[in-house]
Amino acid sequence: MGLRLPVVPEEITTQWLTSVVAYRYRDARARKIEVVDAHSGTTGRAQIRVDWQGMDTPAASLFVKLPPTNEISRQMVLATGMGRREARFYQHVAAAVPVRVPQPLFAQASDDGAEYIMLLEDLSVGGCTFPGANHPDLINYAGSLMRSLGRLHAHYRTTGDAPAELAFIEGPMRNDWGRILVESALEQFASAMPAEFGELGRLYLDANEGFQAILEEGVPTLIHGDPHLGNLFVDGNEVGFLDWACACRSNGVRDVAYFSCNSLPTTMRREHEGELLALYRDSLAAGGVVLDAVDIREDYRRYAAYAWLAAVTTLAAGDRMQSIEVGRRATVRANTALCDLGTVDYFRDRL
Repeated sequence: MGLRLPVVPEEITTQWLTSVVAYRYRDARARKIEVVDAHSGTTGRAQIRVDWQGMDTPAASLFVKLPPTNEISRQMVLATGMGRREARFYQHVAAAVPVRVPQPLFAQASDDGAEYIMLLEDLSVGGCTFPGANHPDLINYAGSLMRSLGRLHAHYRTTGDAPAELAFIEGPMRNDWGRILVESALEQFASAMPAEFGELGRLYLDANEGFQAILEEGVPTLIHGDPHLGNLFVDGNEVGFLDWACACRSNGVRDVAYFSCNSLPTTMRREHEGELLALYRDSLAAGGVVLDAVDIREDYRRYAAYAWLAAVTTLAAGDRMQSIEVGRRATVRANTALCDLGTVDYFRDRL
């Protein structure tokens, strides 16, 4: 295309926008762009309103994702490839996934991931809702999520080469930021946490290669990688998935354990854990993937560590990702799950 990618909302010009939508809307001309809202955290986000001219035009309201403005966040995104991962998902995969996702109008990233932009469906004007931890029917919401995850994972699970449409989907993240943030979390919070917090953290730091290898075992599929409550929405009766910055090819139970151990209140998780795993297994089977319940349970025990890593790195990063209180609550839930499931013993025995 040859046009430089905008890196802040103000760089989205009418000329640029007209050019990038021409492949689908040949008659559309952007006449005026208004930045309705913009903020930056782990990544940059904006809502824009476009005055279009033409017989067939895109929606007037669009959601935009861009690089973060904070330098530390920019370095984190660059090292992890989060912006590149998400842009490639929307560019190459989103149109075909068997679950609800924001529909992309345009997505592209530079090879190094320093520059990226996604023009997405604005879910806020389409009747979608965004239930949080206080949702009055959270357990049924969780059940719907398990069915969606089973459908997604069954569709892309393969024991051979990756499907062609996943050629641009990378493996799980491995970079120095994980170690930096876990070490910071131990320094800041270990004295106030149960012993398992420090034990799993030291195992992760002292035997990182082996720890990561254990997390990467199993038959891979396309996973979301970060399905906490803040990255989900509801369209009618269907749970949809936002923020695909951690999308990768890995064992599907990573997503299941991540949500259950990170987002569900502990009492609810304990009471409904078996039921949710059964729903996930049944959904996989409906998609042609039959797995043993014992194997799913063992993977779930293992991937409680993934939920814990996500929670403690978010806590250590502070307000650059989420508020300290959000990170603390998720860490307490995930740490309790480690104790309930014997996950620390699992890793200690394996390593």
